[in-house]
Amino acid sequence: MKHITEPSATDWLDRLKNGEVSSVELVEQTMTRINEVNPKLNAVVADDPEACIRQAQNADSQRTAGGSTGGEGALLGADASLIGIGLDGGGSIRVPSHCCGIYGIRPTTGRVPDTGTWPATRDTGYRDLMCVGPMARYAEDLALILPVISGPDWTDPYAPPAPLHASDGVMISKLRVGFYDYDGVARVSPETGQAVARAVRVMEQAGCRVTEADMPDVTDATEIFFSMAGADGGVRTLKDLQGADGRHHIQFKTLLEGFGEPTSLPDFFDLQGRFFTFRARMRQFMNDYDLIIAPVTTGPAPRHLETPYGIPQDEYFLYQAFNYVHTFALAGLPVAVAPAGSQDGLPLGVQLAAQPFREDVALAAARFLQDHIG
Repeated sequence: MKHITEPSATDWLDRLKNGEVSSVELVEQTMTRINEVNPKLNAVVADDPEACIRQAQNADSQRTAGGSTGGEGALLGADASLIGIGLDGGGSIRVPSHCCGIYGIRPTTGRVPDTGTWPATRDTGYRDLMCVGPMARYAEDLALILPVISGPDWTDPYAPPAPLHASDGVMISKLRVGFYDYDGVARVSPETGQAVARAVRVMEQAGCRVTEADMPDVTDATEIFFSMAGADGGVRTLKDLQGADGRHHIQFKTLLEGFGEPTSLPDFFDLQGRFFTFRARMRQFMNDYDLIIAPVTTGPAPRHLETPYGIPQDEYFLYQAFNYVHTFALAGLPVAVAPAGSQDGLPLGVQLAAQPFREDVALAAARFLQDHIG
């Protein structure tokens, strides 16, 4: 997807440093663009020039922008913002990036402290699954922002001091690349498969050693993810949401009502064992690869209250189409999303997963795909 109204955030930073534009002028230009697109987007719910942007919806009001960072995704996709910050537990950076034709990265678990985020999740069944990460219209801007927000704050117990390598030091031609387009749970659309194949072909032409990945069993990723998130029967989540007084979107309301009874302590220990076994299995699998290319979900952004491609309507709330993102969430691996195709005029992204704390590889691959696919 090409963005013609503004250069990348990296370019704007250079212009600011060189005195070619002032910060006031940049904010004014951004707000002007927001005012141009917002009547159609109905995106900005709090018009505050000092804070700029709070929340938004997808540019096509008939389709989801993905969640739960869909506001950032919609505004970035509409050229109404330079960069954004998202929170990805089970895909909430990667799915909006996919739906809106932009770039995003879920860093390695613990790369970015989640101190100060709301709601807090470290002391819940989510444990370390929630990851803060950047979103942008250009791949290079992810690399610009990630170092700013990374590193231990000595408050988040899951955020260790780990070096963050520069993505411009990655030799693309030396990468061992694996790929897959079926996870044993949900079949993707032909166009989604083509997007994966296109990304694979670009990497192969660059000299990468490319093989179809012999994936371990990941069919229980979604079930483990939601079991972890709702282990307390939704007690903490409902408490956090008391201020909304029950005013929720039907999809979210149904999710809340589906938590069921709290998990017993012995069962929770068993669940933790499954979670740790899944993560260990995926990380052992990644020893053979520097990069894995995979679908984000089964197809493009669906219409509101309609299922993703290939999912029966009566299975709407099973979220099986998102097993692809839940797989890497449980693994705790860094995963970038880059546009690689389209279906019915809608963008299709691919996941670019790397080894733990090798965000540089995922970011370099995203930038390479941007330069060779657009």
